[in-house]
Amino acid sequence: MNTTERKRPTWDEYGMLLAHTAAQRSPDPYVIVGAAAFRSDHSTVATGYNGALPGLEIDWSDRDARRPLVLHAEYNCLKYTQPSEVHYLYVTMLPCRKCLDMIDEYGVKEVIYDQIYDKDCSSLTRAASLKIVMRQLSLSDEILRKNQ
Repeated sequence: MNTTERKRPTWDEYGMLLAHTAAQRSPDPYVIVGAAAFRSDHSTVATGYNGALPGLEIDWSDRDARRPLVLHAEYNCLKYTQPSEVHYLYVTMLPCRKCLDMIDEYGVKEVIYDQIYDKDCSSLTRAASLKIVMRQLSLSDEILRKNQ
């Protein structure tokens, strides 16, 4: 046994760390979300974060006016993938129902999320009917600090 080997993150921790890293690119000052997509062999497919369409300027100071203009992290991640390519989708926030429908269309098998936005868990019920496995994984502050 190699006694100098450091403890590496699990695959789930690694996926969530990438989602949190992607979230750091979000220009949204109110809700910061990141996503990371992996194949079944845990190879990385894509990352994404919530933000504006390319070339679209959003007044981020007006929280309500910005909402219909923001593309969600799940969309910005999955648009770089092929249907049925993604097995695991790591997201820093529980996907909304609209994003969950896109996740289903892309054939994603498992969604691992960190936080729940505004206590809205309706997408959990929807995911069960779509047979998408949903798991919550909150990284410890220690893991997040160590990997920044």
